[in-house]
Amino acid sequence: MLNLPDKVYWFRVLMGIVGGALTAFLIGSAEIIEGGDGFVSINSSEIAFRGITILMFTYLVSYYAAKFVIAPQMPKEQSRKWALAGIGSFIAIFWWTWILLTTLRSLSL
Repeated sequence: MLNLPDKVYWFRVLMGIVGGALTAFLIGSAEIIEGGDGFVSINSSEIAFRGITILMFTYLVSYYAAKFVIAPQMPKEQSRKWALAGIGSFIAIFWWTWILLTTLRSLSL
């Protein structure tokens, strides 16, 4: 059985996968827009902003779920530790899932 920090860690990894998949399917990939002047632009800044917004939202969901569902008996003095537990893995898995699924969608596999 997993102890409490491991539960929080793996829950955040799972939320990273879910958030990355949501981002890939809700936002999609950059759209190439050809202008009349011959220049090509990609609306990547808007896509990045939306992706970061979903990243922050899914992390907040994982934070409150960990705080109130997984570890409601968490001591106050350890709240910072719990808030940051698994954040690196969450972000890495989020970006990896987003890139992988967006690439697979653009290849039409």
